[in-house]
Amino acid sequence: MENTDRFFNKLEAFSVFEEFTDPNHYQELPADWIIFVSDIKGSTKAIEAGKYKEVNLIGAASITTVIKALKGIDFPFVFGGDGSSLCVPHDKASIVAEELGKLVNMSQENYDLLLRVAQIPAKDVMESGKKIFVSKFEITQGRSIALFRGGGLGYADYLAKDHYEKYKINIPAVMTAELEGVSCRWNPIPPQKEKVLSLLVMAQEDNETSNKAYAEVVDGIITILNSGIEDANPIKSTKKKYNGFLESVINESKMHDTLISFSFFKRFLEIMLAVLIFKLGINPIFFALNRKGYEKDMATHSDFRKFDDTLRLILDCTETQIQELKDFLESAYQQGKIFYGMFDSDHALMTCFVEDLGQGGHLHFVDGGDGGFAMAAKGLKAQIKDKNA
Repeated sequence: MENTDRFFNKLEAFSVFEEFTDPNHYQELPADWIIFVSDIKGSTKAIEAGKYKEVNLIGAASITTVIKALKGIDFPFVFGGDGSSLCVPHDKASIVAEELGKLVNMSQENYDLLLRVAQIPAKDVMESGKKIFVSKFEITQGRSIALFRGGGLGYADYLAKDHYEKYKINIPAVMTAELEGVSCRWNPIPPQKEKVLSLLVMAQEDNETSNKAYAEVVDGIITILNSGIEDANPIKSTKKKYNGFLESVINESKMHDTLISFSFFKRFLEIMLAVLIFKLGINPIFFALNRKGYEKDMATHSDFRKFDDTLRLILDCTETQIQELKDFLESAYQQGKIFYGMFDSDHALMTCFVEDLGQGGHLHFVDGGDGGFAMAAKGLKAQIKDKNA
């Protein structure tokens, strides 16, 4: 049998997001791969109780934990705010399940959040008639994210939630994770304009007409924004501020099983150095870093736009633009073309994964404030429920 471990590594990348509707960019996921779907049970209540930062952190950690475990093997994933979906080679599934099981324990013990993880063979999805097609979108040189189409990832999400007992992973009795490389030291990021919009759009029909529907939506968004989607990246805001030292240490102490460890000591030193550079503007002579260059790179290394059979956008907008977008999307909804959900807030949230500070060495997971994607999903799900009723 052909080894498919490097399926995603070998995919040819494209770099213009608006091309996500082009089927030529996609290849079918190997049938022997495994899909992991994670979500935080009761995430909406947790968000409403003010734990949206913690929800985002655990959602992002369900990806970064696997990146660390499978170092050298690229795999497709998508961040959804309160969880994630990711696909891995079958011979790496046991490693991934073990690491995510540790994360389940940490999430419960240190954050009081119940992370659920399901492990679903791709063949179970394909036997339903759904497909999982994957493309590789290069957000910046050396760093790519995956886009999905075919309806299969959504079906895997359905299996994970409605048949959880069948697909849930085994949780280790004691072991907990240590979240190396992941942090959330930036304060909530205010918009450059007026609001941060979390937007979800799903075509009503999963067939040839869906490409046309998405293309029309993207064209409409660009017209209303009077710019490309890239220009509405909320991480471009010049109003970003870094957390203080004590706040960062307290927040990130929860990312470790014990504070008496080399990994926490290393993090402690990293926080000291980061606060000097990003909050106080002091760059130690022994550490060569172009602060402004790195802050600019955070925008290009962020996942504020993505697609997994649902278009997911976090946009910096004016209030007028938000109303125009709502009117435009409502019209498309009434015409039977799309479902949509939207939620605006006063800031964006960014969870950072840093392997190194160079080009392509870091990735920033973006959500809207106050539970952006999760709150927008309420409107999307209500529209789907109305149609099904």
